[in-house]
Order: sequence, then C-alpha cells, then structure tokens
Amino acid sequence: MTFLLDANVVFDFQNSGALPALVEAARRVDMAMAEKVFDEATLPKATDSPEVIGKKRQAASALQGDLIRIIEILPGTREATLLQALQAPLGSTRDKDQGEAASIAVAAGDPGLLFVTGDKTAVLWALNELFQTGERVMRVPVFVRLLFERGALPALVVKKVAERAASHGAVPSWWMSWLAVL
Repeated sequence: MTFLLDANVVFDFQNSGALPALVEAARRVDMAMAEKVFDEATLPKATDSPEVIGKKRQAASALQGDLIRIIEILPGTREATLLQALQAPLGSTRDKDQGEAASIAVAAGDPGLLFVTGDKTAVLWALNELFQTGERVMRVPVFVRLLFERGALPALVVKKVAERAASHGAVPSWWMSWLAVL
C-alpha cells in the first residue's frame, strides 16, 4: 500500500516544522502525490503572500528527490477522463480542489494507493469514487498514528503535527488519549 498524500498533509507537516520528517518517513513507508498536489505545495502563484512563497520554496526543496513519488496524469488515460468528470459538476474546480480531484483520479486508477487527506469534503468526494475492495481513504490523524506505529515518525514529531492535524476537525475518539501516552 502506498499513501497518496493530499496537499494539506504536506502543509500540516510543514506548518509544524516537520516536513523533513515526513520526507524521511518515506524511507520506511511508501508515499506518493499527484503532480497537481506537488504543484499546489511548491509552485508560487501571483496572489501568494511573501510568506506563502517562502513556504512553497521550502516545500520544493524538501520534496526534491524520489522518496515521495510524483504521479502525473497523462492525457487520454482513464485518470484524465475521471479528473475531467470530477471537475465538470463544479464548473471550474477551485484551485485548491485541483489536487484533491487529481489525487482521487489517480487513486481510482490504482487500487494500491490509499488517499490521505485532512479535507472533510475530499474524504466524501473520494468515498464516492474509490469503490475497490480495501481501505482507500484515510484522515491525517490515522496516517500520523500509522507512521508512528511503523517506526517512521518519532513521538516528538507526532506531537508537533498533532495540533495542526486536529485543526481539520473530526478527530478520532482515541486521538487525545493516544497522544497523552506518547
């Protein structure tokens, strides 16, 4: 199973000062991201503040290399067709939703991918599209716990990321008690 990361996963780690730890965790746990997610996390836009531009440059530097695989959606593929279908009902999908749509399209084409997101709407969107057998969608707190349990993240990093991950709401019932014993 490869964890397919949404941009908000990258942002949670980055805003916690733990983006290098996420990249390092990819040495122990397979991770990937859709190219549109990589672009969202690393390419500055004209409307970005200087602070956001700095963070995107930092992310581009941290995500260099091949530890986290970048998956491109090629024209004419099933993934491209699904991406177009996901964007159609929304008219023009908001910039921030492009990564989620691309991730869902990529995951639909590869049952070995498990989509990780903190976005509640993206979870519902993915649940509608990822119907193959097995777990296909995961929220950030569960992902963080799995990384810890697989020895890919130390407790100190988990605690750094925990507050940011909880900001998405709907944390699991076990979340606070689990963090308390780390």
